[in-house]
Amino acid sequence: MEDYGVKVGDVLWRMRGHHKEREDPVEWHAVPMCVEYVDEAKFLDAYMCGGSLNSIGKNYFRSREECLADFEKRRAEYETPAVTSATFHEEKRLGQVVDDGLCLWKDDGLLHVMVEGAGLISADTLPWKVDEVSEDLTGEAFEYATLGEIRDALRERFGRRILTVWAEGPLHGEIYETGNYPPEKEWRLKGKTMGYA
Repeated sequence: MEDYGVKVGDVLWRMRGHHKEREDPVEWHAVPMCVEYVDEAKFLDAYMCGGSLNSIGKNYFRSREECLADFEKRRAEYETPAVTSATFHEEKRLGQVVDDGLCLWKDDGLLHVMVEGAGLISADTLPWKVDEVSEDLTGEAFEYATLGEIRDALRERFGRRILTVWAEGPLHGEIYETGNYPPEKEWRLKGKTMGYA
């Protein structure tokens, strides 16, 4: 394995901001990310987010202390209106309807799909599509399917039943369900997990 200065399994730190309430100022925290992919140009986490190798020491740091020290040095930059006026994102709540367009990646952590009365379904049978952008960037064919596509394919195969999808990453996971209310086709967030790492 080539050494690019960072390897799969390394933990890097970066600052992440969020609002507690819509009108509150942004609160900044140092958060870790586990490196899941590395090539000569970039590193990515389990959600295909990351940065260039050049960003280590500028936006990503090898320790929490380095990250916080850089934040203190550049605090004014973090408090500029361009950064703090970012769209407010609410924390997903249990029972909340989840967007049908939410992408799940085939080889991104653990994925369990269950159909009421049929049990566990092989993830290989889902309607995966190749993400051409990631293929162009990395040379690898990453496959994905949306929650809506998964629901439609499973309903065509099994009829109207309760469907459960459990997507588990290294640091967190989410469980989605549809069909519990017969006329409803929306997915709902049924649970959250702490990840398998």
